[in-house]
Amino acid sequence: AGPIAAERARGLRLITSKATGFSHLSISRSVARIRLEGGCSSGGSTFTIADEINPSLTQFPTVSYVKIYDPSGKTGQPSGLSSSIPECLNP
Repeated sequence: AGPIAAERARGLRLITSKATGFSHLSISRSVARIRLEGGCSSGGSTFTIADEINPSLTQFPTVSYVKIYDPSGKTGQPSGLSSSIPECLNP
């Protein structure tokens, strides 16, 4: 919902990723892969939807790494045992 009026008056703003959902969730060899749908943007923020997705998935014992893909299917490091975000989520 974003900040309330008093928070906005102090400069707090809601920055969204433009994503409208996700698809292609899979888990294999301790790597979860998920694709954003709709859009993808950090809006210049260092806190993005990736900071919500990563802890949501790594809470499960079968997930050690999370690779998040943009709507076109690209991520920073598509292979290997590492977490990754798409370029569009970089500040």
